[in-house]
Amino acid sequence: MSIPYMPLYWGDYLGDTQHLTAIEHGGYLLLIAHYWRTGGIPSDEIKLARICRMTTKEWNRHGSTIMEFFSDGRHSRIDAELEKVAQKTEKMRRSAQKRWNAEPEPKPLESLESDDAKALPMQSRSNDNQNQNQNHNKNNNSRSAPLAGFDDFWKVYPRKVAKGSAVKAWRSAIKKAPPDEITSAAGKYKWPDDPKFIPHPATWLNAERWADVEGTPKPSFVSTYRPPPPPPPPAPEMSPEHRAKMAARFNDLLASLGKSKGM
Repeated sequence: MSIPYMPLYWGDYLGDTQHLTAIEHGGYLLLIAHYWRTGGIPSDEIKLARICRMTTKEWNRHGSTIMEFFSDGRHSRIDAELEKVAQKTEKMRRSAQKRWNAEPEPKPLESLESDDAKALPMQSRSNDNQNQNQNHNKNNNSRSAPLAGFDDFWKVYPRKVAKGSAVKAWRSAIKKAPPDEITSAAGKYKWPDDPKFIPHPATWLNAERWADVEGTPKPSFVSTYRPPPPPPPPAPEMSPEHRAKMAARFNDLLASLGKSKGM
């Protein structure tokens, strides 16, 4: 399934980013695009700088300003838009499944009182329809078969929405990590107090959030700011004797310059 287009509300964007410089605009938009495609952003500063097409020096200067838009590594506005997409996808999936599972209305069989030559083709068509129904039921059974460990994960995950999308994401996730490891991480994860900030299970799985240390989210940005070194101590004050000696040398210099001009 292709990634849907991300809506971008320019009025809201420009209103929230008036303080950004040109390079910060570019980095912020690149992080938004990465977030939309993957469901999150990395916590490693080197990776963040690469996503923003910045050098380490540029990231150290502009990264903290950009990361103000990502509270604890999350972006509430993008999460809300991803939720809308997931709900729409789930609605379309259910609609397609409903059409797929709909049984055709039975058609009346032709009379078998005709001769055998007419009965044989009718029997052949009946056998074909029966075979098609059996294959259809097998496909439905294989699609509805539960994935390994998904039910346990679904019980643990605090926000139960878009189950169809979650099943697809789970199918990909268990290829990268054992099911019990993912479920255990979901149980230990420190979720936001407000349920609306808890990502959809598909979003959480696609972002591989189970890999966070001890099941808790890593900080989205670690500041590299270092305070400037203290200023050098002031020069020691010149003694009166030294000051008088320097003044005498200066006067001698002026006198020699006057003599040279007189010549």
